[in-house]
Amino acid sequence: MEMYGFKKDLPVFRADPDIQLMRLFNLILIKVREFAFDQQYLHDIHYAKRPGRSKSGQSPSSRCLGVEVHTTANGKLKFGFSNALVIIDVNPSLIPSPSSDASSWRPPDNRTSPSSSPYHSPEPRHDHSPGGTKRQHRESPPDMSAECSRHGKRQKHNPIPETWSPPTPDPSSLKQCALRTLSAIGNRRHVLGIHVDGNMFQLWYFDRAGSICSSKISIKDDAELFATSIVLFSLASKERLGYEPFFEAPASVKRRSWFTIQNHEIGVEGHRLRILGIVHPAASLYGRGTVVYEAQPIAGSIDLSSRVVVKCSWQLIAKHSEDKLYRLANQRGVKGLATLHTSCTVALLSEGVRGDLCANHTYRDRELRVQVLSPFCVPLYAVKNINTFQMAFISLIEAHHELHKKAGILHRDISFNNLMVDSDDPTKGILIDLDMAVCDKDADTGETLDVPDLPGGTPHSRAIDLCQPDPLPRALYRHDLESFFYVLFLICYKRANIADPVDYFTDWSTRTWTDMCTLKEGFLLVAISDPVTDAVPLGASWIQPLRLIFRDGYSAKNQRRRRRFVNSQLPPFDEETLDHHVTYERCMTILRTGSA
Repeated sequence: MEMYGFKKDLPVFRADPDIQLMRLFNLILIKVREFAFDQQYLHDIHYAKRPGRSKSGQSPSSRCLGVEVHTTANGKLKFGFSNALVIIDVNPSLIPSPSSDASSWRPPDNRTSPSSSPYHSPEPRHDHSPGGTKRQHRESPPDMSAECSRHGKRQKHNPIPETWSPPTPDPSSLKQCALRTLSAIGNRRHVLGIHVDGNMFQLWYFDRAGSICSSKISIKDDAELFATSIVLFSLASKERLGYEPFFEAPASVKRRSWFTIQNHEIGVEGHRLRILGIVHPAASLYGRGTVVYEAQPIAGSIDLSSRVVVKCSWQLIAKHSEDKLYRLANQRGVKGLATLHTSCTVALLSEGVRGDLCANHTYRDRELRVQVLSPFCVPLYAVKNINTFQMAFISLIEAHHELHKKAGILHRDISFNNLMVDSDDPTKGILIDLDMAVCDKDADTGETLDVPDLPGGTPHSRAIDLCQPDPLPRALYRHDLESFFYVLFLICYKRANIADPVDYFTDWSTRTWTDMCTLKEGFLLVAISDPVTDAVPLGASWIQPLRLIFRDGYSAKNQRRRRRFVNSQLPPFDEETLDHHVTYERCMTILRTGSA
């Protein structure tokens, strides 16, 4: 370890000190057998350093990992680098040291009770607010890792070019490695990690509720504890290491794989399904961590010849269930919405490893909810034919209107990834994801209902009124129409062949709430005489006329606000429609005829 530290500090060294550290880990696993330790390892773990892919203009990065070893038919070893059992960071870290008031970590047999856990807060000060699409409660940009990378939700049909993507954190950090591991396949409930800084060793735990770390351990002074920790990783079951037991290995396979989810099977309320592949991996470390799979029914009442979607997400236990909204919409005959076949709740984070590490009151508990839906869809932005795209977009507006009119449900999260089309009939739009939706009104009487505040949403498609710090105003139907407009514009603008395009997506996603509000107002209000360029598909027939009705509506709102300073007796402004400028009927007139 002295040599490791010496070489680490050299400006140029002949041997990679991280490789030496990996060899030390492996040596522990081998030499422990010489000390009357006869307990069988559950995993053949090998510690190694995997070179990363170099990017243009950047030096190649590398990752140290604890991986499962497989022996191939010819006797050679094969390492499972794609989804590591243990993630390791032995580079200078971006993670600050934990406070010094924590007790030393101890192996499970000697650990303290959950009520007096030696671990730090599950959401330590150096972590960003856990999130998914959780709003920030301060005037600062949203958490990039949790929110704005959602445009990459379906990797095969990414609507935004890579040059629009925000910069990502240092890939060598343990937190970024945890994000990649959790997001790679979606078969992990949590991730375990090791952080080594010189002679100090630290254990980390990541799941959807936050992260937990031990105090630092001296590799030299606490050598026995250090060696015991390395051995314990090899003795842990797959479930303790983070594998999601909900996914069962195919009948012909003896062991579940870390590296693929294909052909694994699941059971949901009497239905049996085979996973065909991953459609959408989560793009965040904390929060819902929604993962969507393509699946084939193999037993149960669902049509066995169909393809369905399996949606898995870690929802806060206090959050309303989407299931009730889907079933209500189905009862009311809403068309153009995904059909929910069955669903179940699989597990609570508090009942797993997290429950052994810290007290329940220190974090917000989450549960894994699973839904089986149809039809199998592809994103609207993947539709290339402009006529087909138009028909699908109109049908989505109609479906959204039916959802509100017939069932009283307001969607509240219109975005790239929630506007889909039937894979068998791309003219038919399918609205998905009711995570943010609420029963906004009584569909029979029209009475407005009390609803909880909007907990999230996608920044780039959020209405101007909702691009502000808390407290937010009540989300309205015309806010969703405005979100439809932004999604339509961004999809069409991305397809335009413009020499020097404006990066609207980043501007509307990554800045402070005040900046995002100002930029969208500028887009609608300031450039009144600036038409959408002819290079943008549907620019003249759809986008410009829609833009004008939102401009007129917000202009009328601003004028009324100014006039009320002079005359307080003016009649109230109609917020529901921006004084009748923005309505479903006006939008549909534009979409069907191409003029206001």
